[in-house]
Amino acid sequence: ANGGKSTSLLDSHSFSHKYYDPDTGGPTDHHGSNPNSHYGVLGTCPTALAYYEAAAHGVMDELESGPTKAKVNPPLDEHRLAEIYMRGGASVKLEGYNKPDEIEEALQYYRMLASRNHYPEPDLLAAFTIANFYYFGLRGVKQDLRLALKYYEICGDYNHWEGGGKAGLMHVWAVGMTLEERDLGKAYAYFKQGTPGGIDGCVDRLKKKKKTGKKSDDDVDDEEEVNLCDRHCMNGMGLVHLLGIDGLVERNVGLARRWFELTRDIGDPDGMYNYAMLRLGWMVSEVGDSLTHQPSINIAPFNNLSANSASQASNPIELSYMSLRRNIPEPNTDDKYTGPSVSDFNVAVQELTSAASKGHLQAKHKLGILYSTGADAFKKSNTQPTKALSQSCIKAVKYFKSAAEGGHTISRRIRAAWKQYNAGDYE
Repeated sequence: ANGGKSTSLLDSHSFSHKYYDPDTGGPTDHHGSNPNSHYGVLGTCPTALAYYEAAAHGVMDELESGPTKAKVNPPLDEHRLAEIYMRGGASVKLEGYNKPDEIEEALQYYRMLASRNHYPEPDLLAAFTIANFYYFGLRGVKQDLRLALKYYEICGDYNHWEGGGKAGLMHVWAVGMTLEERDLGKAYAYFKQGTPGGIDGCVDRLKKKKKTGKKSDDDVDDEEEVNLCDRHCMNGMGLVHLLGIDGLVERNVGLARRWFELTRDIGDPDGMYNYAMLRLGWMVSEVGDSLTHQPSINIAPFNNLSANSASQASNPIELSYMSLRRNIPEPNTDDKYTGPSVSDFNVAVQELTSAASKGHLQAKHKLGILYSTGADAFKKSNTQPTKALSQSCIKAVKYFKSAAEGGHTISRRIRAAWKQYNAGDYE
Protein backbone atom coordinates (compact mmCIF):
# COMPACT_ATOMS: atom_id res chain seq x y z
CA ALA A 1 0.00 0.00 0.00
CA ASN A 2 2.88 2.33 0.66
CA GLY A 3 4.94 1.19 -2.34
CA GLY A 4 7.39 -0.75 -0.22
CA LYS A 5 8.50 2.35 1.68
CA SER A 6 8.72 2.05 5.43
CA THR A 7 6.81 4.54 7.58
CA SER A 8 8.58 3.48 10.78
CA LEU A 9 10.66 6.09 12.59
CA LEU A 10 13.28 3.40 13.11
CA ASP A 11 13.70 2.99 9.37
CA SER A 12 13.18 6.60 8.36
CA HIS A 13 15.91 8.72 6.81
CA SER A 14 15.91 11.15 9.71
CA PHE A 15 16.45 8.39 12.25
CA SER A 16 19.14 6.59 10.25
CA HIS A 17 21.59 9.48 10.62
CA LYS A 18 24.26 8.68 13.14
CA TYR A 19 24.57 12.15 14.67
CA TYR A 20 22.33 15.02 15.71
CA ASP A 21 22.90 18.74 15.66
CA PRO A 22 23.60 19.89 19.25
CA ASP A 23 21.57 23.09 18.85
CA THR A 24 18.53 22.10 16.82
CA GLY A 25 18.42 18.39 17.55
CA GLY A 26 17.95 17.67 13.87
CA PRO A 27 19.92 14.99 12.01
CA THR A 28 23.38 15.80 10.70
CA ASP A 29 26.28 13.90 9.15
CA HIS A 30 28.75 15.59 11.47
CA HIS A 31 29.79 14.48 14.93
CA GLY A 32 28.22 16.86 17.45
CA SER A 33 28.57 17.21 21.19
CA ASN A 34 25.86 14.64 21.75
CA PRO A 35 26.53 11.73 19.36
CA ASN A 36 24.01 9.02 18.58
CA SER A 37 21.55 10.13 21.24
CA HIS A 38 18.00 8.79 21.31
CA TYR A 39 16.94 11.33 23.96
CA GLY A 40 15.22 8.67 26.03
CA VAL A 41 12.54 7.98 23.40
CA LEU A 42 12.66 6.72 19.84
CA GLY A 43 12.86 9.35 17.14
CA THR A 44 14.53 12.70 16.63
CA CYS A 45 15.06 15.49 19.12
CA PRO A 46 11.89 17.35 18.04
CA THR A 47 9.76 14.25 18.61
CA ALA A 48 11.42 13.71 21.99
CA LEU A 49 10.82 17.36 22.83
CA ALA A 50 7.10 17.04 22.11
CA TYR A 51 6.93 13.98 24.37
CA TYR A 52 8.89 15.36 27.32
CA GLU A 53 7.36 18.82 27.10
CA ALA A 54 3.87 17.35 27.51
CA ALA A 55 5.10 15.09 30.30
CA ALA A 56 6.81 17.96 32.16
CA HIS A 57 3.76 20.22 31.84
CA GLY A 58 1.59 17.43 33.23
CA VAL A 59 3.90 16.81 36.17
CA MET A 60 4.21 20.51 37.02
CA ASP A 61 0.45 21.06 36.72
CA GLU A 62 -0.07 18.21 39.18
CA LEU A 63 2.54 19.50 41.61
CA GLU A 64 1.58 23.19 41.50
CA SER A 65 -2.10 22.43 41.98
CA GLY A 66 -1.42 19.81 44.65
CA PRO A 67 -0.63 20.07 48.35
CA THR A 68 3.07 20.83 47.81
CA LYS A 69 2.44 23.78 45.42
CA ALA A 70 5.62 22.52 43.67
CA LYS A 71 7.61 24.09 46.53
CA VAL A 72 8.46 20.68 47.99
CA ASN A 73 9.83 17.94 45.76
CA PRO A 74 8.16 14.53 45.91
CA PRO A 75 10.18 12.20 48.17
CA LEU A 76 12.86 10.39 46.19
CA ASP A 77 14.78 7.45 47.61
CA GLU A 78 18.45 7.94 46.77
CA HIS A 79 20.03 4.76 48.13
CA ARG A 80 22.92 3.66 45.90
CA LEU A 81 23.51 -0.06 46.26
CA ALA A 82 27.03 0.02 44.85
CA GLU A 83 28.17 2.54 47.49
CA ILE A 84 26.46 0.59 50.28
CA TYR A 85 28.26 -2.63 49.30
CA MET A 86 31.60 -0.83 48.84
CA ARG A 87 31.43 0.32 52.46
CA GLY A 88 30.28 -3.01 53.81
CA GLY A 89 26.84 -1.73 54.72
CA ALA A 90 28.09 -0.16 57.98
CA SER A 91 25.83 2.79 58.75
CA VAL A 92 28.59 4.96 60.22
CA LYS A 93 30.51 4.83 56.94
CA LEU A 94 27.56 5.74 54.73
CA GLU A 95 26.47 9.11 53.39
CA GLY A 96 23.13 10.42 54.62
CA TYR A 97 21.22 9.33 51.52
CA ASN A 98 22.50 5.76 51.99
CA LYS A 99 21.60 5.44 55.67
CA PRO A 100 19.12 2.70 56.58
CA ASP A 101 15.50 3.66 57.22
CA GLU A 102 14.63 4.86 60.71
CA ILE A 103 12.81 2.36 62.92
CA GLU A 104 9.56 3.44 64.57
CA GLU A 105 11.13 3.37 68.07
CA ALA A 106 13.69 5.96 67.01
CA LEU A 107 11.02 8.18 65.47
CA GLN A 108 8.96 7.96 68.64
CA TYR A 109 12.01 9.04 70.65
CA TYR A 110 12.43 12.09 68.39
CA ARG A 111 8.76 12.95 68.86
CA MET A 112 9.10 12.75 72.64
CA LEU A 113 12.16 15.01 72.70
CA ALA A 114 10.54 17.50 70.28
CA SER A 115 7.25 17.73 72.16
CA ARG A 116 6.19 21.09 73.58
CA ASN A 117 5.61 19.18 76.83
CA HIS A 118 9.25 18.13 77.07
CA TYR A 119 10.87 19.66 80.18
CA PRO A 120 12.24 22.30 80.36
CA GLU A 121 11.64 22.95 76.66
CA PRO A 122 11.56 21.02 73.39
CA ASP A 123 14.80 19.62 72.03
CA LEU A 124 15.16 21.77 68.91
CA LEU A 125 17.64 19.47 67.21
CA ALA A 126 15.16 16.61 67.53
CA ALA A 127 12.28 18.85 66.37
CA PHE A 128 14.20 20.04 63.31
CA THR A 129 15.38 16.53 62.47
CA ILE A 130 11.95 14.94 62.54
CA ALA A 131 10.46 17.95 60.74
CA ASN A 132 12.93 17.33 57.90
CA PHE A 133 12.02 13.64 57.86
CA TYR A 134 8.35 14.50 57.35
CA TYR A 135 9.00 17.41 54.97
CA PHE A 136 11.29 15.58 52.56
CA GLY A 137 10.10 12.01 53.22
CA LEU A 138 13.56 10.94 54.38
CA ARG A 139 14.84 7.66 55.84
CA GLY A 140 11.71 5.69 55.05
CA VAL A 141 9.38 8.22 56.69
CA LYS A 142 6.21 8.99 54.75
CA GLN A 143 6.10 12.59 53.58
CA ASP A 144 3.59 14.42 55.77
CA LEU A 145 3.63 18.20 55.36
CA ARG A 146 1.18 18.90 58.17
CA LEU A 147 3.41 17.07 60.66
CA ALA A 148 6.47 18.79 59.19
CA LEU A 149 4.81 22.16 59.81
CA LYS A 150 4.02 21.17 63.41
CA TYR A 151 7.66 20.54 64.25
CA TYR A 152 9.05 23.45 62.20
CA GLU A 153 6.71 25.76 64.14
CA ILE A 154 8.04 24.36 67.42
CA CYS A 155 11.50 25.30 66.18
CA GLY A 156 10.39 28.78 65.19
CA ASP A 157 8.59 29.40 68.47
CA TYR A 158 11.83 28.70 70.33
CA ASN A 159 14.05 30.94 68.16
CA HIS A 160 15.43 28.29 65.81
CA TRP A 161 16.03 30.40 62.70
CA GLU A 162 16.09 27.70 60.05
CA GLY A 163 13.10 25.79 61.38
CA GLY A 164 11.14 29.02 61.72
CA GLY A 165 12.09 30.03 58.20
CA LYS A 166 10.80 26.75 56.80
CA ALA A 167 7.55 27.15 58.75
CA GLY A 168 7.18 30.71 57.48
CA LEU A 169 7.56 29.68 53.85
CA MET A 170 4.96 26.96 54.36
CA HIS A 171 2.56 29.64 55.58
CA VAL A 172 3.33 31.90 52.60
CA TRP A 173 2.47 29.15 50.11
CA ALA A 174 -0.19 27.47 52.30
CA VAL A 175 1.73 24.18 52.27
CA GLY A 176 0.66 21.67 54.91
CA MET A 177 -2.44 23.68 55.77
CA THR A 178 -5.64 25.12 54.36
CA LEU A 179 -5.87 28.73 53.22
CA GLU A 180 -7.96 29.48 56.30
CA GLU A 181 -5.16 28.19 58.54
CA ARG A 182 -2.47 30.28 56.87
CA ASP A 183 -1.02 32.95 59.17
CA LEU A 184 1.11 35.48 57.28
CA GLY A 185 1.71 37.46 60.46
CA LYS A 186 3.33 34.40 62.03
CA ALA A 187 5.37 33.85 58.87
CA TYR A 188 6.65 37.42 58.96
CA ALA A 189 7.58 37.08 62.64
CA TYR A 190 9.60 33.95 61.85
CA PHE A 191 11.33 35.70 58.94
CA LYS A 192 12.26 38.72 61.09
CA GLN A 193 13.63 36.41 63.75
CA GLY A 194 16.07 34.86 61.28
CA THR A 195 17.13 38.17 59.72
CA PRO A 196 18.33 40.31 62.65
CA GLY A 197 19.11 43.86 61.58
CA GLY A 198 17.05 43.57 58.41
CA ILE A 199 18.60 43.67 54.96
CA ASP A 200 21.55 45.83 56.07
CA GLY A 201 22.26 43.59 59.04
CA CYS A 202 22.25 40.48 56.84
CA VAL A 203 24.50 42.10 54.25
CA ASP A 204 26.92 43.10 57.01
CA ARG A 205 26.97 39.54 58.36
CA LEU A 206 27.77 38.16 54.90
CA LYS A 207 30.60 40.66 54.45
CA LYS A 208 32.06 39.75 57.83
CA LYS A 209 31.76 36.05 57.02
CA LYS A 210 33.62 36.51 53.73
CA LYS A 211 36.25 38.63 55.47
CA THR A 212 36.73 36.00 58.16
CA GLY A 213 37.11 33.31 55.50
CA LYS A 214 40.12 35.12 54.04
CA LYS A 215 41.97 35.31 57.35
CA SER A 216 44.46 32.77 58.65
CA ASP A 217 43.49 30.29 61.34
CA ASP A 218 45.52 32.18 63.96
CA ASP A 219 43.60 35.42 63.27
CA VAL A 220 40.22 33.68 63.31
CA ASP A 221 40.72 31.93 66.66
CA ASP A 222 40.40 35.18 68.59
CA GLU A 223 37.24 36.34 66.79
CA GLU A 224 33.64 35.39 67.45
CA GLU A 225 32.10 33.18 64.78
CA VAL A 226 29.84 35.05 62.37
CA ASN A 227 26.41 33.50 61.87
CA LEU A 228 24.73 34.35 58.58
CA CYS A 229 21.05 35.23 58.44
CA ASP A 230 18.96 32.18 57.61
CA ARG A 231 18.46 31.63 53.88
CA HIS A 232 14.82 30.57 54.23
CA CYS A 233 14.03 33.68 56.24
CA MET A 234 15.79 35.93 53.72
CA ASN A 235 13.88 34.34 50.86
CA GLY A 236 10.69 34.77 52.87
CA MET A 237 11.43 38.46 53.41
CA GLY A 238 11.82 38.83 49.66
CA LEU A 239 8.45 37.19 49.08
CA VAL A 240 6.52 39.23 51.65
CA HIS A 241 7.97 42.48 50.30
CA LEU A 242 7.22 41.41 46.74
CA LEU A 243 3.64 40.40 47.49
CA GLY A 244 2.86 42.51 50.55
CA ILE A 245 0.84 41.68 53.67
CA ASP A 246 -2.21 43.84 54.36
CA GLY A 247 -1.65 46.08 57.36
CA LEU A 248 1.79 44.65 58.06
CA VAL A 249 4.22 44.82 55.13
CA GLU A 250 3.97 47.32 52.28
CA ARG A 251 4.86 46.06 48.83
CA ASN A 252 8.38 47.11 47.86
CA VAL A 253 9.76 45.50 44.70
CA GLY A 254 13.19 47.11 45.07
CA LEU A 255 13.65 45.73 48.59
CA ALA A 256 12.34 42.33 47.49
CA ARG A 257 14.98 42.25 44.78
CA ARG A 258 17.73 43.00 47.32
CA TRP A 259 16.53 40.15 49.53
CA PHE A 260 16.48 37.72 46.60
CA GLU A 261 19.93 38.84 45.48
CA LEU A 262 21.29 38.25 48.97
CA THR A 263 19.60 34.85 49.21
CA ARG A 264 21.02 33.95 45.81
CA ASP A 265 24.51 35.02 46.90
CA ILE A 266 24.57 32.40 49.66
CA GLY A 267 23.55 29.65 47.24
CA ASP A 268 19.86 29.13 48.02
CA PRO A 269 18.06 27.56 45.02
CA ASP A 270 14.69 29.16 45.88
CA GLY A 271 16.38 32.55 46.05
CA MET A 272 18.02 31.91 42.68
CA TYR A 273 14.69 30.92 41.14
CA ASN A 274 12.78 33.88 42.59
CA TYR A 275 15.46 36.33 41.50
CA ALA A 276 15.49 34.86 37.99
CA MET A 277 11.72 35.07 37.73
CA LEU A 278 11.82 38.63 38.98
CA ARG A 279 14.29 39.52 36.19
CA LEU A 280 11.91 37.91 33.69
CA GLY A 281 8.98 39.99 34.90
CA TRP A 282 7.57 38.19 37.92
CA MET A 283 7.04 41.41 39.81
CA VAL A 284 3.71 42.74 40.95
CA SER A 285 3.31 46.40 41.81
CA GLU A 286 0.71 49.12 41.95
CA VAL A 287 0.53 52.30 39.93
CA GLY A 288 0.47 54.23 43.18
CA ASP A 289 3.81 52.76 44.21
CA SER A 290 5.50 54.06 41.08
CA LEU A 291 3.91 57.48 41.44
CA THR A 292 5.98 58.05 44.56
CA HIS A 293 9.09 57.79 42.39
CA GLN A 294 7.66 59.48 39.28
CA PRO A 295 5.09 62.03 40.54
CA SER A 296 4.67 63.64 37.14
CA ILE A 297 2.90 60.56 35.73
CA ASN A 298 -0.81 60.94 35.12
CA ILE A 299 -2.69 58.04 36.64
CA ALA A 300 -5.82 58.44 34.46
CA PRO A 301 -4.59 56.43 31.41
CA PHE A 302 -4.09 53.34 33.57
CA ASN A 303 -7.58 53.08 35.00
CA ASN A 304 -8.80 50.96 32.07
CA LEU A 305 -5.84 48.57 31.94
CA SER A 306 -6.46 44.93 32.77
CA ALA A 307 -5.95 44.18 36.43
CA ASN A 308 -5.21 40.99 38.27
CA SER A 309 -8.65 39.57 39.08
CA ALA A 310 -7.53 38.42 42.49
CA SER A 311 -6.54 41.97 43.38
CA GLN A 312 -9.41 43.93 41.91
CA ALA A 313 -11.39 43.91 45.11
CA SER A 314 -8.66 45.68 47.07
CA ASN A 315 -7.30 47.97 44.37
CA PRO A 316 -8.89 48.34 40.90
CA ILE A 317 -5.68 49.68 39.34
CA GLU A 318 -3.37 46.93 40.56
CA LEU A 319 -1.38 45.60 37.59
CA SER A 320 1.38 43.23 36.73
CA TYR A 321 4.72 44.98 36.89
CA MET A 322 5.42 44.43 33.21
CA SER A 323 2.05 45.85 32.13
CA LEU A 324 2.74 48.88 34.24
CA ARG A 325 6.23 49.44 32.85
CA ARG A 326 5.01 49.12 29.26
CA ASN A 327 2.73 52.09 29.84
CA ILE A 328 5.06 54.28 31.86
CA PRO A 329 8.00 56.01 30.14
CA GLU A 330 11.45 55.26 31.43
CA PRO A 331 12.94 58.06 33.58
CA ASN A 332 14.26 61.01 31.56
CA THR A 333 13.02 59.58 28.26
CA ASP A 334 9.88 59.00 26.24
CA ASP A 335 10.76 55.34 25.72
CA LYS A 336 8.47 52.76 27.31
CA TYR A 337 9.55 49.48 28.84
CA THR A 338 9.26 46.64 26.35
CA GLY A 339 10.00 43.59 28.50
CA PRO A 340 13.10 41.82 29.81
CA SER A 341 16.36 42.90 28.22
CA VAL A 342 19.09 40.66 26.85
CA SER A 343 20.89 41.14 30.16
CA ASP A 344 17.76 40.12 32.07
CA PHE A 345 17.50 36.90 30.07
CA ASN A 346 21.21 36.13 30.50
CA VAL A 347 21.07 36.60 34.26
CA ALA A 348 17.81 34.67 34.55
CA VAL A 349 19.14 31.66 32.61
CA GLN A 350 22.30 31.67 34.71
CA GLU A 351 20.35 31.69 37.97
CA LEU A 352 17.80 29.13 36.77
CA THR A 353 20.63 26.84 35.67
CA SER A 354 22.25 27.10 39.11
CA ALA A 355 18.92 26.38 40.82
CA ALA A 356 18.24 23.44 38.49
CA SER A 357 21.64 21.95 39.33
CA LYS A 358 20.46 21.89 42.95
CA GLY A 359 17.32 19.94 42.02
CA HIS A 360 14.82 22.82 41.76
CA LEU A 361 11.96 21.41 39.66
CA GLN A 362 10.33 24.74 38.77
CA ALA A 363 13.70 26.04 37.54
CA LYS A 364 14.13 22.97 35.33
CA HIS A 365 10.65 23.42 33.91
CA LYS A 366 11.21 27.11 33.19
CA LEU A 367 14.52 26.38 31.45
CA GLY A 368 12.78 23.79 29.30
CA ILE A 369 10.22 26.38 28.26
CA LEU A 370 12.85 29.01 27.48
CA TYR A 371 15.08 26.68 25.44
CA SER A 372 12.16 25.13 23.56
CA THR A 373 11.23 28.46 21.98
CA GLY A 374 14.21 30.73 22.51
CA ALA A 375 13.62 34.35 23.50
CA ASP A 376 13.76 37.79 21.92
CA ALA A 377 14.33 41.11 23.64
CA PHE A 378 12.98 44.37 22.27
CA LYS A 379 15.08 47.49 22.59
CA LYS A 380 13.30 50.63 23.72
CA SER A 381 13.70 52.66 20.54
CA ASN A 382 13.93 49.81 18.05
CA THR A 383 11.08 47.68 16.80
CA GLN A 384 13.48 44.94 15.65
CA PRO A 385 13.96 42.27 18.32
CA THR A 386 17.36 41.13 19.52
CA LYS A 387 17.96 37.42 20.04
CA ALA A 388 18.34 37.04 23.82
CA LEU A 389 18.36 33.23 23.98
CA SER A 390 18.84 30.79 21.14
CA GLN A 391 16.50 27.86 20.81
CA SER A 392 18.10 24.55 21.77
CA CYS A 393 16.13 21.35 21.36
CA ILE A 394 18.70 19.27 23.22
CA LYS A 395 18.75 21.56 26.27
CA ALA A 396 14.96 21.79 26.27
CA VAL A 397 14.67 17.99 26.22
CA LYS A 398 17.26 17.74 29.00
CA TYR A 399 15.35 20.03 31.36
CA PHE A 400 11.85 18.86 30.46
CA LYS A 401 12.94 15.23 30.93
CA SER A 402 14.49 16.02 34.31
CA ALA A 403 11.38 17.90 35.44
CA ALA A 404 9.10 15.07 34.29
CA GLU A 405 11.18 12.50 36.17
CA GLY A 406 10.85 14.56 39.35
CA GLY A 407 7.14 13.87 39.67
CA HIS A 408 5.25 11.50 41.93
CA THR A 409 5.26 8.54 39.51
CA ILE A 410 9.04 8.03 39.48
CA SER A 411 9.20 8.87 43.18
CA ARG A 412 6.72 6.14 44.12
CA ARG A 413 8.43 3.56 41.90
CA ILE A 414 11.89 4.16 43.35
CA ARG A 415 10.69 4.21 46.97
CA ALA A 416 8.69 1.02 46.41
CA ALA A 417 11.70 -0.65 44.77
CA TRP A 418 13.95 0.19 47.72
CA LYS A 419 11.43 -1.14 50.25
CA GLN A 420 11.04 -4.34 48.26
CA TYR A 421 14.81 -4.78 47.97
CA ASN A 422 15.30 -4.01 51.66
CA ALA A 423 12.66 -6.61 52.55
CA GLY A 424 14.58 -9.23 50.58
CA ASP A 425 12.07 -9.52 47.74
CA TYR A 426 14.71 -8.77 45.08
CA GLU A 427 18.43 -9.25 44.67
